[in-house]
Amino acid sequence: MRTGARQRRGSPDRRRARREHAGGDARSLRALNLHAILRIVMERRGPFTRAELVAATGLSAPTVGSLLSELLERGLVRDLGPGPSSGGRRPAFMEFDPRYGFVAGIDLGPGTTRLAVADLWGERTALRVLPTPAGLRPKDLLERTAKAMLDLLREAHVPP
Repeated sequence: MRTGARQRRGSPDRRRARREHAGGDARSLRALNLHAILRIVMERRGPFTRAELVAATGLSAPTVGSLLSELLERGLVRDLGPGPSSGGRRPAFMEFDPRYGFVAGIDLGPGTTRLAVADLWGERTALRVLPTPAGLRPKDLLERTAKAMLDLLREAHVPP
């Protein structure tokens, strides 16, 4: 880097995305920033602070604070309260809520059908293995599979 040159903030992907969205409206830039924050938050398996997100994204503290407020309001992030002070203001810790949403998967094989449900970290919360009946019309097979998945979701206490 040249002496006196301003250091670029954010990852190379982030800088590229900013260039691609140059000329876009504020709403699309906010959505891009929200996506960047959410991606980092989802990858973390433990508590984090606003300051850590500012450092990880290169976004300003007010922008990170505003985006985190939105994620807290939506329920994607939980507030864990203040942590210990290291000499200054006590940091507020937060964490991603992987049970904010779920993913359902179906592996429909010729002899066996597997149904699975996972949280947003990919942790399996429910699994069912059923025989795949032969001789059913496709529509009937799909209806049977859909009903089995709804039953599995209900048993796992996951909203459909």
